[in-house]
Amino acid sequence: MALRPFFGKRHHTPSEPHEAPNSMLIGPALLALGSLLLGLLPSVLGANALLTAAATSISGQTIEVALSLWYGVNVALIMSIISIGFGFLLFKRWDSVRAKLSILAPIMRHGPEAGYESMMNGIVQFSEWQTRLLQNGYMRNYILVMLVTLIALIGNSILLRHSPMFTFELDVRFHEVVVAGTMAMGALLPQRLVHVLERWCLLG
Repeated sequence: MALRPFFGKRHHTPSEPHEAPNSMLIGPALLALGSLLLGLLPSVLGANALLTAAATSISGQTIEVALSLWYGVNVALIMSIISIGFGFLLFKRWDSVRAKLSILAPIMRHGPEAGYESMMNGIVQFSEWQTRLLQNGYMRNYILVMLVTLIALIGNSILLRHSPMFTFELDVRFHEVVVAGTMAMGALLPQRLVHVLERWCLLG
């Protein structure tokens, strides 16, 4: 994506490509010029003072930062040269390397890319499911979601922050559970039924 548009083979396009007008080049040109000058003259443009203030505020103690264009031959410079050289060789021999790597195609079908695609498909399916569940156009479901969310938030605050001690014992019998369950069903099921007679029967 970064090199092929400039060094790859030429392809015909539906319309003739042309340069952008000068009014569109002013913004990127100013950004590029500022970045170039900041890299060439960091101390003159105040980069040292800016980074010193940032490092001091983060660490909590005074840290002096001194930027310069040349730090000498060090490990970072050597690794950069090796990376650029390896990348250039890979770019020049990319067609042959890609042909040799094609034998790994059956393995790569189950590699990181396949895992990423499965994850994205799962996110889409989950989004569709929760949209069908929450945004289904029924006011009663919207009210139910708001009530459940409110109860969950209040309950979480009570349980985690205040830590109540439940010392009472529940003496609940089977017939009492049946009566309570019947009352709950009588309160909830009429919301699901359309026929008026069925609602009256459930409400007793």
